[in-house]
Amino acid sequence: LKQGAQMMGAQARSKRKEFDSWPKFVQRTFWHVDAKDGFDPRWRSLPLHERFEFAERLKKEGNELYSAGKCEDAIERYSQAAGVFHFVQRKGLAPDGNVDDLYVKLVSDGQDSTAVKSFRATCYSNIAQCQLRKSKPDHAAAIRACDEALFLEPSNAKTHYRRALANECLGDKDSLEAALCDLTQAEALGDQGAVVKAMMQRIRAELRKQNSAERRMYGGFLHRASLGGARENEDRVKSEREAEAAAASTNADLEKRLDGASRLREVYLAAGRGADAQEAEEAIERYQDRLLERKDREIDIFRPTAELKEEARKFGINLDDP
Repeated sequence: LKQGAQMMGAQARSKRKEFDSWPKFVQRTFWHVDAKDGFDPRWRSLPLHERFEFAERLKKEGNELYSAGKCEDAIERYSQAAGVFHFVQRKGLAPDGNVDDLYVKLVSDGQDSTAVKSFRATCYSNIAQCQLRKSKPDHAAAIRACDEALFLEPSNAKTHYRRALANECLGDKDSLEAALCDLTQAEALGDQGAVVKAMMQRIRAELRKQNSAERRMYGGFLHRASLGGARENEDRVKSEREAEAAAASTNADLEKRLDGASRLREVYLAAGRGADAQEAEEAIERYQDRLLERKDREIDIFRPTAELKEEARKFGINLDDP
């Protein structure tokens, strides 16, 4: 029975890959089909300017729920508010009753309206804040909400700050670098507050600490492998690999941040902010160093180089022996 249930679950998931790619707060709108709890799906068929009255009411209720500490309820209200314009529409009922990509459609009204995009961005940014404030914060969900908000409104300093908070809480090196990039952009957009500056200093200090630890970890692991017993060596190598995996992210992520820092440097230069441009330049160098460092660490254990084979022989290891 358990195996059968797993197979049915896998089949259901295979039919809703597009649906599952949308943020949870957008997926929620699929179930907003009944006029209840202060929401009426008929609002979605009104002219854009008439929808705002109802959307603003829902957002206000979300603000009140957030102030009362009811974050999950607030997320639902913000999802409904943005869902007046951007929602999952049912095109029919799947034969098995489950969500099926063939029977759903993502509707996005007002894509050319600055007011609609700004309103949705605010709702998504507020959802991120709710995710951060929950008793059990969901930092990944907060980042996803900020991503959606910044796609609609890239110049929102508050959302950059919230995404930085979420990334700082994740704590790994790549997340900290992403947080620093967001804080730099928030500052460039006019947020010169002491909180932002203090957070930047805190993250830089943590990055220096992690860089130092990483250099110690990878600087001589082949040498350390020749010391101690076999079990001790095995445990040490396992710990090192786990630490490396925890800190890893794709090169595409780093390249994306490198591109963002490069564009930010140009903004600073155009504005005559030399010191800030220099700071962006330093961020660019960090990302470039990380990419080179990753390239240097890439080792294909199934196709070892001649240099790696020779190094292994020094420790009595024959990499040609299967």
